[in-house]
Amino acid sequence: MPGLQTLYQLQVAELERADVARRLEEAEKSLGETDDLRRARADLQGEESGLSALRTRVRDLELEVKGLNGKAAATEKRLYGGEVRSPKELESLQADLASLRTRRGSLEDTILAGLTEMDEREARLRRARERYEAVHSAWEARQGELQASLATLRRRLAELEEQISRLRAALPASLLELYDETCRKKGGRGVAAIRGGLCEGCRVSVPTGIIQQVRGGEQIHRCTSCGRILCVVG
Repeated sequence: MPGLQTLYQLQVAELERADVARRLEEAEKSLGETDDLRRARADLQGEESGLSALRTRVRDLELEVKGLNGKAAATEKRLYGGEVRSPKELESLQADLASLRTRRGSLEDTILAGLTEMDEREARLRRARERYEAVHSAWEARQGELQASLATLRRRLAELEEQISRLRAALPASLLELYDETCRKKGGRGVAAIRGGLCEGCRVSVPTGIIQQVRGGEQIHRCTSCGRILCVVG
């Protein structure tokens, strides 16, 4: 029957259109930041924030030690300057000086521990920054690939839409109606080519007489097994 070859071409084009549309949707969903990139950035920001807080803490402690040094110096001057002669007051100054020194020693130990931790955090920050830069670089490259792929897919989709419109316009309305109905029932594959004597749709053997009639194009034949419209391609 006239139009079977065109009908098969239509099915091929519509199946490709569905595949291109699916790939286009997947590519569009892949645009934008990935979970890996967000995690790498969050890790970097966390390390930066932690190191900044630690530096502030150590700086505050160093300022406190500086203040204690001033107080200790003033206390030592009063204690050993000869101005204070009262035993009770001298004893109080000695106690104050001891307390200042104890506090200063404790702060200096804390500062030392903080400086050690700072070195560790700086190393972690370097690793986090290197990780982020690597992930970000890979992400940027992938985004470029996706943009190029999207452009190609959109062009191909437009070509297929034009081709499908042209093929549908060339087919009889009755044949199109039968094709569309069969496609709805058969998952978008309403036409099956006969290849090697078998129905392409279900792989069941097609009688020789039917093959000859289909090749002659005298009438529409449907596979007795799957119900698809049979055609001979080529």
